[in-house]
Amino acid sequence: VEESLAEHLLWQLTMSVTSEDDYAIGEAIIGNIDDDGYLTVSVEEIADALERDVAEVERVLQLIQTFEPTGVGARDLRECLLIQIRQLGLEDTIAYKIVEDNYLEDLEANRFPQIAKNLGIDMELVREAANAIASLEPRPGRQFSSYKPEYVIPDVTVEKIDGEYKVFMND
Repeated sequence: VEESLAEHLLWQLTMSVTSEDDYAIGEAIIGNIDDDGYLTVSVEEIADALERDVAEVERVLQLIQTFEPTGVGARDLRECLLIQIRQLGLEDTIAYKIVEDNYLEDLEANRFPQIAKNLGIDMELVREAANAIASLEPRPGRQFSSYKPEYVIPDVTVEKIDGEYKVFMND
């Protein structure tokens, strides 16, 4: 039996927190993380639901964001990539600056010259940073996904033979 993303995160939570309050907050956060590894509700919504302070929820979320898989618990792609870059210890890199300053759309559209100009750096450095960013996982929960493609087998097939259409039953 494969472990789900939620089970994997709850196990790490159990190993990481000592207070029941923090565990309850962590459990609520993990319960709102989708199959891709993203938090689907706001910190404020969790705080309201649990009648807790937003700062407490944010603190526990930051803890969960240090869990494996790297990048889990992010609220958007930008935050997911920043978490991964930080955990790799690459905060002082151009890749971090590109993501932090929100040049992701420019990156996606291959507007490297514009990024280079805006950051005042050589285009080759932008290209290297783009490669580094491309190596990150945009969907950290993917490895726990239980999605398996389903193949459909048709009941009948229709073929054109000598200008005529023939219908065949599929056994």
